[in-house]
Order: sequence, then C-alpha cells, then structure tokens
Amino acid sequence: MSGRVEIDEEGMAEFEASIVDACDAVIKSVTDEARQRAPRRTGNLVSRIESTGSASAGYRIESNADYGAYVERGTDKFAPEPYLRPSIHTERVITQ
Repeated sequence: MSGRVEIDEEGMAEFEASIVDACDAVIKSVTDEARQRAPRRTGNLVSRIESTGSASAGYRIESNADYGAYVERGTDKFAPEPYLRPSIHTERVITQ
C-alpha cells in the first residue's frame, strides 16, 4: 500500500496558531477560575495568582503569595481551601 501526503504550509501554520490560541484560552480560563475560587480575606492571594509561559515552553499558574501553598493544601492548624487544583479539574472537564 502506498500513498502520498502533501502538507499545505499555510494550512499548517493556521493549525498551529489555532492550537496556541486554544492553549492560551485554557490557561486564562484556569487562572480566572482559580481567582474566583481563592479565599478573599484581604484580596492579596487573589491578586497574586498569575500565569506565565507559552504553548512552546509550557505554562505555569501559581500564586506568588508566600502562604498560597498553605491555603491550597492546609496545615496542621488550618483546613485546606483548594483553589488551584479544582480550577484545573474544572477546565479538564470542560475541554474533554
């Protein structure tokens, strides 16, 4: 069995651009969802949730508040109040 495959360079560039746009949209959605879910005692945690990166290099969503991980995972004195992980799971359900 033989065949021929032709790649349309312009079509491939448009396809790659659409993938990058979709990745950017998912990251924005997860970041926005995390900001909605984060506890708002002072507003500091919410204001420090950021996303960085790119489709080619990879993305990172994090809170730059020193205590962000303690809020997410809890401590021996405080119950966890997850805001990042549920946001990722919500987006995973939406995009499947």
